[in-house]
Amino acid sequence: MIFVQNVTVILSTLLLFTLCGWCVVAPFGRQIAFPAACAAFSGLLLLPCAALAIHVILMMTYWKATLVAGGALLSVSLLAVYVFGRQDMVSGLPCLVVAAIALSVCATLTVTRTDLFFGGPALLYANGTDQLGYANIADWIRMHVTNTALTHPPEDIYGSYPDYLFTRDPRFGSFSLLALVSVISGRSAAFAYDLTCAIALTAASIGVSAVFSRTRAVFLLLAAALFVSVWFDFGLIGYLGKIVGFPATILVVAMFFALCRLISVEEEFPLAALGALVACVICTVLMFNAQLTAVALGVFGSCFLVTRLVWEQRDALMVSQTARCSMILAALIVIAVVSSGVVARPLYTGFIPMSLDWKILADWAMQIAGPLGTTGPVLLVGPMRIIFTTVFVCICISAIIWKSPGATALVLGSATMAGMLYAFDERWRFYEISLLFVATPICAVAVLLNEELFLAGRVRFWIFFAVLLLTPVGFGLPRFVNGLSSLGGDSTPPLYRFSLEETDRMADVVASGAVIDVGEAPQFNIFLVVELGRRGIPFQVSEKSWRTFMGYRPWPIPHYDKPMPISIVLRSEANSAAPGLLMRTTQFDVMRRP
Repeated sequence: MIFVQNVTVILSTLLLFTLCGWCVVAPFGRQIAFPAACAAFSGLLLLPCAALAIHVILMMTYWKATLVAGGALLSVSLLAVYVFGRQDMVSGLPCLVVAAIALSVCATLTVTRTDLFFGGPALLYANGTDQLGYANIADWIRMHVTNTALTHPPEDIYGSYPDYLFTRDPRFGSFSLLALVSVISGRSAAFAYDLTCAIALTAASIGVSAVFSRTRAVFLLLAAALFVSVWFDFGLIGYLGKIVGFPATILVVAMFFALCRLISVEEEFPLAALGALVACVICTVLMFNAQLTAVALGVFGSCFLVTRLVWEQRDALMVSQTARCSMILAALIVIAVVSSGVVARPLYTGFIPMSLDWKILADWAMQIAGPLGTTGPVLLVGPMRIIFTTVFVCICISAIIWKSPGATALVLGSATMAGMLYAFDERWRFYEISLLFVATPICAVAVLLNEELFLAGRVRFWIFFAVLLLTPVGFGLPRFVNGLSSLGGDSTPPLYRFSLEETDRMADVVASGAVIDVGEAPQFNIFLVVELGRRGIPFQVSEKSWRTFMGYRPWPIPHYDKPMPISIVLRSEANSAAPGLLMRTTQFDVMRRP
């Protein structure tokens, strides 16, 4: 039952995003071979950000803001289809339907595996703590019309983290996306997190594939390759913003390439396409990080314009068009930075020192190892490094030989960014953008395997298809399979699987209030604060739990005149025969205090 429910939610949400995102794709016309797939990912960017803007500006409850935003985007999409034509709308639609159904089923079986384990809404909370950071602020957005006060009362522990993020965090588009899926699915944000990752991974895989593919075979394989990439791993360890922000960055880079081609072939300036691109840039920035989007646009866009200028006929018209595209690129970079709010607050420049050597970081970028260190057979690691490096060099050579500005920009831009980070020993930033490097080379292959090459020679097409796409995807599958075991599979500790049904039963028992006393385990403290807080259940915290959850605040440890009579502690067999045991879940024992 939960399997069918999750697949239905994923597909219906993708349909909603497609209807809302068509206004972005329609102005680009035939520059995008699979427009409906691109519209699905574009809508994922537009609708949450539009709903958030209406929620904040008009002081409207979030679900009403979602209805208004959805209605407005749908109206604009219908107008765009009417103005720019209806025939291209269904281009590649059967292929998209097959890909969407297949990936939705796969996402349900893999990303929402914990839901299937319990037979109902659940959460995998095994690595990191970001999952419930997203859930905390997403629930807050859904339940409150106004923002929190700048001076927050220390006694409101549940509201502390949203208040903290309101003045510091740039990822409110991702928070809004989780809130949106929470509204659609009828679940709390915590138990909608895995489902949101499944939707984001499916939409990103087909959306990025759509802007680079010209044939059905390339589209389907590229979508599958992106789905099984480390985007999958990063989502389940808590990096929702990354698995939306990095694919969205690649999307806006590809749309800039398409805009440049439109400028060169259209008689009139494609103002509508430029407006659609600007909207996507702003939404991409709100999803994760302005620096990422600005740097990627600058590096990949510059490489694209330079290679076009070198390889194509350099007449006065071409030089003029390149100059115009350069000014547009500069404007997009400025828009990306300004949209993040740096005019009103300092640019985020912090990083975490890393002791990992560059070989391990390179393995992450090549997908030989996942973020949890999961790999395929150890004996294959060395040969896989050689094979991936050889394939990357072959892609670079092929892009230059065929004088493909798009493919050359993707591979040389990736090498340039990686080389700059290596030269300045920026290991943390390399780790941060490793999700970019896993996608750009295979997207460059898709550019090379375009319709012209297919018509020029089928044998040559299938040779390059097998060598440049099938080989790296095939060698990445062992890491994906091992990642499945660690992220919801047999290797996942049972304590890190949280069930909504168990949580509801616990909430009924402690409805009058409880003391959170689960020690120094961060996941368990955060889970209880978020779930009890969103339900309005009063709670107190022990000294150890306070230090674990509230360490980011310079507030004094609270002292309660009258502790609550019920406490929630970590599950222990020592409590099995205790007379005060009221109930137990997979993680917790609810005890009556003596």
